Amino acid sequence: MSDIQKYLDESKNNIRDLVAEIEKFKSARILNEKATNALLATTNALDIIHKKIEPFQTQEIRKFLFIFLGLSILNTLLLTAVLALTIFN
Repeated sequence: MSDIQKYLDESKNNIRDLVAEIEKFKSARILNEKATNALLATTNALDIIHKKIEPFQTQEIRKFLFIFLGLSILNTLLLTAVLALTIFN
């Protein structure tokens, strides 16, 4: 009879340990799901921010290119004028 009692006590302890491990697993799974949801929300927020920033970048680049083109044309005209004045004097 005492062997059965020992076996039942050991089984109870094993069941308690198993329940504790299952609870740890559930907690880890819930934590993993929360972390995944947080990462997805962060990714979505960053994607929205990127979409809002991108038009400003393209506008600034376009402005810079127009300014650069204008200055290049002006420099070419000034160089031509200086060369013309140098050659004809």
